[in-house]
Amino acid sequence: MPANDINTPASERNPSVANPSRVSCYFITGTGRCGTMLLSKVLSCGYNTHCNHEHSVPTLTMKDAYFHGDYNQLNEVSVRTIENLVSEYGRAGKSYGECSSHLFPVIPALHDRFGSSTRFVLLVRRPDAFVRSALARGFFDPSHPKPCEHVRPNPATEIGAQWTELTPFDKCLWYWNMVNSAVLDTFDRLPAGLAQVVRMEDLNLSKIDECFSFFGIDGFTANGDQIRELMGIRINASPGQGDDRSLNPWSQEISLPGIETWTTTQRDALVHWAGPLARKLYPEWMQQTF
Repeated sequence: MPANDINTPASERNPSVANPSRVSCYFITGTGRCGTMLLSKVLSCGYNTHCNHEHSVPTLTMKDAYFHGDYNQLNEVSVRTIENLVSEYGRAGKSYGECSSHLFPVIPALHDRFGSSTRFVLLVRRPDAFVRSALARGFFDPSHPKPCEHVRPNPATEIGAQWTELTPFDKCLWYWNMVNSAVLDTFDRLPAGLAQVVRMEDLNLSKIDECFSFFGIDGFTANGDQIRELMGIRINASPGQGDDRSLNPWSQEISLPGIETWTTTQRDALVHWAGPLARKLYPEWMQQTF
């Protein structure tokens, strides 16, 4: 039986993937530019869920929390907002989900509040592909028409002391490593079975089926055509690469070339900022590339 046969539920193809006990809420996080908007649309195809994209964590509050190293206000505001949504959709017999790069600092608080009734996924993207897309979107680049700065380190920290000397390229690589490392450290402290890592490059129909099962979402088979259609669109994409049906409105065309033509300085920067974690998440690619 083909591994990506959408008409065969994951629980039938692989008996170890079974529907979990009642899941009241689930959260997908990452660096941004890694597929969270696509996944929110795909998961919302389920009958018994509603999945938002970047809804509940205030960006400015998150930046302030990271800068000062104090997450109390961020946790309070974010968890309260999510509590209300979980209750609202729960009364309608649905789980609540959210895909957001802003969620990464509040995962411990969300687990403290919802316990075993919640699930978490870290959605990762290969660091070179992330940097290319992030720079096109203006991450850490004040010269971009629509600059985007998710966090700013405190000058009293090691990275904060270097901050003004780093290029947007370096900052994007640091950010990729910081977010993914922080989430993985949190996942290591969670009870087994509540968290998974999904690589954007592995997001095919079979992997989506597994996500539906992991989150306790119904409707994968019945809504297969809709899911196939979404998976065939470059959702929230950078412009200029074909299939411009769903472009990020603030992104420019990607100007950084593929890693095959990166300079020695750029390749060394990737190894410096993101190498150890990239070897863990993308071992084959790192071995072939470096």
